[in-house]
Amino acid sequence: NIFSLDLPDERIIEVKNGDKSWILEVNDRSVRVIKSDCQKKICENQGWITENYQSIICAPLKLQVQLKGKKSKNFVDAITR
Repeated sequence: NIFSLDLPDERIIEVKNGDKSWILEVNDRSVRVIKSDCQKKICENQGWITENYQSIICAPLKLQVQLKGKKSKNFVDAITR
């Protein structure tokens, strides 16, 4: 599953894939995972991503969050498999 959306100024986003879920926080064109069903919480500990093509990866639950952009417009992709 691939979800793409424009980054607003502030937002909390829940991404679900079956019984797995993640909560993302968007703030000032930056994104971080604030809650994950994963046991090790590595994706939560990665902190904020702020630059185009930076990623947050949750390998055990197969999530990738990546900032993509064209010049001044960023959007976030959340990919689950």
